[in-house]
Amino acid sequence: MQSIQGKVPVGVGMLSKKYDKPVIVMVGKINCEPDLLKPYGITDVYSINEEVRNLKHTLEEGPKNLEKSTAKVASIIDFKEYL
Repeated sequence: MQSIQGKVPVGVGMLSKKYDKPVIVMVGKINCEPDLLKPYGITDVYSINEEVRNLKHTLEEGPKNLEKSTAKVASIIDFKEYL
């Protein structure tokens, strides 16, 4: 649960709770149950990597994977629910 220990997504999540706004986090690898992050204001968590190979390959593919994953997540979210 590295993200809970002073990482930016948790800071943003805690601020979002104040304004009742959702926070969706895109990560390289999910290291815990996403429900454990809800008390910290994180609505949902998605991994950008379908599989983690070696670090070099994962970093090289990161931008492309982030773009593909963001498009996929955006296509399934009902944004009206958050307005």
